[in-house]
Amino acid sequence: MNQQPPPPKEIFSMPNNLEIDDQVIYAIGALVVMWATAESLFWGLFNTFTAKEGTETSAVLWLSVKNTSSRIELIRNLARQHVSDDLCKRINECARDFESVSRLRNIFCHAYYRGDPVSQRLATVMSSATSAKNGIVHETMTADADLVARIVKGIETILPLKQRIAEVLDDVRASLSLPPLKWNE
Repeated sequence: MNQQPPPPKEIFSMPNNLEIDDQVIYAIGALVVMWATAESLFWGLFNTFTAKEGTETSAVLWLSVKNTSSRIELIRNLARQHVSDDLCKRINECARDFESVSRLRNIFCHAYYRGDPVSQRLATVMSSATSAKNGIVHETMTADADLVARIVKGIETILPLKQRIAEVLDDVRASLSLPPLKWNE
């Protein structure tokens, strides 16, 4: 259904010659920005299902729901009311994959960062998260190549996910006889 040519494939690349702690910081920044871009695509879905011409109803509703998982659940419920089972399935798959990246993003957005007192470089990242199996889980991660690889893996997951969400959004809008969203207007 998507009549637009696909955008160029987005890739992530780390700048050369960064110290390992700077690689961690750079990768966290990229993860957070890409996550936010993916969330904005879910906002596009939400807006498609709830917008009323000439009002800010959709924005008021979106901003009134205070956490991402509740917003995504709301989108899933709205999809069941408005689109085919196939599109609902695709939305659910995108939502599931987004939830896993969200867990990783939350680790770094709600972490405590500790520097080495001598070098003044990032040394460790300490986080706490809840787990359905284990309750509250505390994790201390060293700013090293393994941590960079863990974050980059999340980035590499979200890059194609953003494309999938954008395609689903276009297909939902087409199924509802709406034009594709124009993000720059």
